[in-house]
Amino acid sequence: MTKNTLSKELKNKINKALKALNLEDDITPKELQKAFWKKFNKSASKPKRLPSGYNLFCKAKRADYTGEGKSPQDVMRALGAAWKTVSSDEKEKYNSQAKAAKLEFVESSPSKPKKSKRSPSGYNLFCQAKRSEYTEEGKSPQDVMRALGAAWKTSSDEIRDEYNEKAKKMKPKTDSLSSLTLKELKTKCKEKNLKISGKKADLISRLENPSEHIKKRPVPKDSDSESELDSDSDLD
Repeated sequence: MTKNTLSKELKNKINKALKALNLEDDITPKELQKAFWKKFNKSASKPKRLPSGYNLFCKAKRADYTGEGKSPQDVMRALGAAWKTVSSDEKEKYNSQAKAAKLEFVESSPSKPKKSKRSPSGYNLFCQAKRSEYTEEGKSPQDVMRALGAAWKTSSDEIRDEYNEKAKKMKPKTDSLSSLTLKELKTKCKEKNLKISGKKADLISRLENPSEHIKKRPVPKDSDSESELDSDSDLD
């Protein structure tokens, strides 16, 4: 394919793109970039916002407050004032409708997998137990956390071990290898005389079939046997 043919094909493609975007062929690169962005940005649909009780009230009562000469801002101000003065029973009616619509939307939407709750550390349990002792009037949450951190550092080994032991007992017990960290998997491989290099999947595979992956140690040379063979050959 020659250079001229390639140039012609590219020109045809560009002209087709410009035609699809309803643009002239003398458009500047900046305008072209802006047009493409506008075109493709529209395709990304934003999630629909669910209406509140106030939104449903405005939708139902808008016609009552829309009159000749009234601007949209005037209508919204009138609706806002009407919502403030409406009875609690009527408010509850619209709020209930909004809650029902939200519940229906949640039930029809695909559910996301829930993240597993992270078990607390010894330090977390220490903070929960001692927070009230360091919470005083005028102290910000940051000041309290700094004080707790300093108290944890200056605590004795016995106190730290006590909370760390409590945290260990709270961790979920599981025998699944996939739930272990890479470091834990390497430790298990080392204990079973398996290779510790590679990705997590490799380590799990070795632990599931250890007999196929046990490291073979090199057989040491028997220097005495070799010397005896050499001496026998010399006698011959």
